[in-house]
Amino acid sequence: MSDHDLQLLQLFQQKGGYLTPQDLTEGTYFNQLKRWVQQGKVQRVQRGVYRLTDSPLLDHEELLELQLRFPHIRFCLVTALYLHGLTTTQPLRVQFAIPHHRTFPGVDHPPVEVYHFQDRHYQPHQTELTLSGTTRTLKLYTEEKTLCDLHRYQKKLGRDLYLEGLRKYLRGHKSPHQLIKVAREQHIDHKILNDLEVLLHDIDT
Repeated sequence: MSDHDLQLLQLFQQKGGYLTPQDLTEGTYFNQLKRWVQQGKVQRVQRGVYRLTDSPLLDHEELLELQLRFPHIRFCLVTALYLHGLTTTQPLRVQFAIPHHRTFPGVDHPPVEVYHFQDRHYQPHQTELTLSGTTRTLKLYTEEKTLCDLHRYQKKLGRDLYLEGLRKYLRGHKSPHQLIKVAREQHIDHKILNDLEVLLHDIDT
């Protein structure tokens, strides 16, 4: 293996088995990468996203591949609820938010559901989930923001997943203080408080 091949392999390993053009700071790597694709050592899994064929499988690979191609997406609603472990339901479509003024060109795979969030809903309460065995992270909304977003979209998505998430959240947290704080910012704290009162009563009895 040449020095250039070894350097490219080490770069793939440092980046969790994935590279994008932004990761290739030296022009030499582009020629190496093209040759590796032709040799089957590397797969082009999304436009501008390359995966080392022999790299270990990661959790939530499809989500990572989407995010590497579209760095501005933020996983939300049922997808975020699932990533937080607050539901056992894995959504049929990957749900993510993008800024309200941006367009999304669409992808062949996986199936997606795009939500255009105004700045006041897109910007605050973001967090990251580190994928096991790599430094790569998924960008999504916090548990509290996710529950508030599900409440906002309950006419479209229904209340069942929101209530399931809220129950699991209450069982895992001593106090819903942070949830109430986020709900207050979104002017739905009185509605969230009503649901909390009912669920806390059910949990206590």
